[in-house]
Amino acid sequence: MNEEHIRNIPFFAELESKYQRAIGKELKTETYKPDEAIFVKNTAGDALYIVIEGRISLSADNKTTLANLGAGSLLGEAEFFQGASHGVTARALTDVTVAVLEAAALQTLIRHNIYLGLALSQNLGLPVAQMTGYLAEKLGKVSFLKSLSTAERSLIAAKLTAREVESGEAIYRENDPASGMYLIEEGHVRLLGYDDGDYTELSAGEVFGEMAALAAKPHAETAQAAQKTILWYLTMPDFAAIGRQHPEIKAALSRTITARLSMADQEYALDLLRQIPLFNQLSDEALADTAAHLILRHVPAQQTIFQIGDHGDAMFIVESGQIEVTTDQGIARRLETGGFLGEMALMTGKSRTEIARAIRETNLWALYRPDFDKLLVKYPQLSAALSHALRERLSATADQFIEKHLKKLAVLGGLSRLQLDKIAARLQAVHFQAGDVIYAEGRPGNELFFVENGEIERFASAPGGFVALPELGAGDFLGETALLSGRPHATTAKAKTDVDIWTLAKDDFDDLVYQYPNLSAILNRTMSDRLVETMDIIRTV
Repeated sequence: MNEEHIRNIPFFAELESKYQRAIGKELKTETYKPDEAIFVKNTAGDALYIVIEGRISLSADNKTTLANLGAGSLLGEAEFFQGASHGVTARALTDVTVAVLEAAALQTLIRHNIYLGLALSQNLGLPVAQMTGYLAEKLGKVSFLKSLSTAERSLIAAKLTAREVESGEAIYRENDPASGMYLIEEGHVRLLGYDDGDYTELSAGEVFGEMAALAAKPHAETAQAAQKTILWYLTMPDFAAIGRQHPEIKAALSRTITARLSMADQEYALDLLRQIPLFNQLSDEALADTAAHLILRHVPAQQTIFQIGDHGDAMFIVESGQIEVTTDQGIARRLETGGFLGEMALMTGKSRTEIARAIRETNLWALYRPDFDKLLVKYPQLSAALSHALRERLSATADQFIEKHLKKLAVLGGLSRLQLDKIAARLQAVHFQAGDVIYAEGRPGNELFFVENGEIERFASAPGGFVALPELGAGDFLGETALLSGRPHATTAKAKTDVDIWTLAKDDFDDLVYQYPNLSAILNRTMSDRLVETMDIIRTV
């Protein structure tokens, strides 16, 4: 009897008879008296109802009747399949008999036969809530989705709709607007590039279309069914809505989803590369090869691209959007289309010295170190350009360092630029974290310290305990007393904040003092002033 009810409902009529029988076996019969509520507005839609006998009234406010339904009608199916709450109240007008299918029963059926869920989703043309658990598990096996939690993957799974594609049918074509993200349930899909040899074949469990959806860019390839294929499909509106409502999901995807540039973008990249000093002398062949190695990345608004201290593994060109670059001194610059950043870290391999953050939704083209190294080997002119750029940058860096740290020595001691260059060449960079002891009272003095940035606290021992001495910051130097006197440090220096320091080793210090007696005079004068200052402070304690 229940199977007959299923066959008579248009929604179920197209299902195979075995599915109709399976669902029919799970139906339960319920009866209601006149004016009795079958379900109430805003309660969970965890069952659907087939009216066998009697009449039912639907209302939004228990006063205004929206519809009267009789035998053969289906109730609550939209909320049932979408896992939503009821939008109306259903109440019996007469004695009513209904057949009820509960969500838990359907979910069990689908678990045992996934094709039932596929058929229901295709018939409905909408996601089926009872498939969410199964689909979340499948998404969890996709590499770029593994970083999401089960709950986050379930939010995506709950929006997937089944779609059947015939062999040879195009799912989308190259340069079509982004259409969504696709998960293959059964069959094979070919991603076709710009020539016959450029294609990738995907099979069950694999996802495609994700980069275009994330970056809101046209598809970089054509997707075509290699045989009759069943897909799960996340539309662009649903993809965008998930990103807006759950920005943490979009941020996580942006860290794992990347792609090579489309041919159209590679052509555009040639013009932008010619504006970057490192690449503007390259041949057309070398530029085209460089463009082919660029990687598309999307960065959501307010997300950080890199921070101070991060490994310098790539340079970036802004394709669209806006980037804000800051240092510990504040905003350094803002970059829009065609702007580039990170090239120095890529060239030298040193850690980042800036923070880069997307102000708006931003698409970047990244050139990563392994690809850059390959290009250096392949194109000697790129290697020559790199050497030239490094020489210019290092020269500018030396000028900045001398201006900041050694100008005082130059003015007081009458040192030449050549002499200052020799001093700068012997310095080594050291980083101290807040709270680190730079040197301690009573310990041997083996280095002279030049403060690049940060704040340093100093202390001296007195009869009543340690007393604080004036703090030092960027542009100051310290440690000269122990080096000149040959005695242990008379004070303790401690990093109040994170501090970057340039150090001059004792052997280099002794050599420079021997070569340039004026340097000794300057440091002796500083040492004398600081000793007087220290004694004055101790006497006032």
